[in-house]
Amino acid sequence: MEQTHLCDPEPEAAFRAAAEIMARTPDHVGTDRLAELAALHYGLAGEIVPLASEVERTDALDLADGRRLILKTSAQAGAAQSFAFQSAVLGSLREAPGVTVPHIVPTTEGERMFHHNGICGYLQTRLEGRPLHEAGRDPALIYQAGAALAHLDRALSRIHAPEACRPLIWNIGCWTLLETLDTGPVAEDVA
Repeated sequence: MEQTHLCDPEPEAAFRAAAEIMARTPDHVGTDRLAELAALHYGLAGEIVPLASEVERTDALDLADGRRLILKTSAQAGAAQSFAFQSAVLGSLREAPGVTVPHIVPTTEGERMFHHNGICGYLQTRLEGRPLHEAGRDPALIYQAGAALAHLDRALSRIHAPEACRPLIWNIGCWTLLETLDTGPVAEDVA
């Protein structure tokens, strides 16, 4: 595969590279294996519950003391780059004014990520609250969401994270290449 990045001026090449990544089969690491990794790299044990994700595996790690964490893992090629980017951005946003993000939980060795026998990953805190899609469309809430996005945009503009220039389907330059949906309930939800 040719090396194409998000920052390349050619959106079609970036889109092709990102679409190839998205077409991969998600990881199927068993929960027993994830429990071993959580114990080995974080000294933690708890209930592991799979959550929705795209290519990388995302699981809830619910601890006996009531803490709720998110464990992200992958054995896919390129996952380490993706996780390095994600964990660096979350770490950089931690002190940004007006922005609330999960915190990265360091490994027992003090690292942001772990690498173990072809699997890499990181652990983050889980934000509590009610998902926005479950809230009513109150004008005050819409204003608050817009203000939060503005704070996030401002904070992100100051971050220079590793691997920011990599194929990513969510790159706005790729949007014109996405296929449109037929009319119906899914299309109405996307619009």
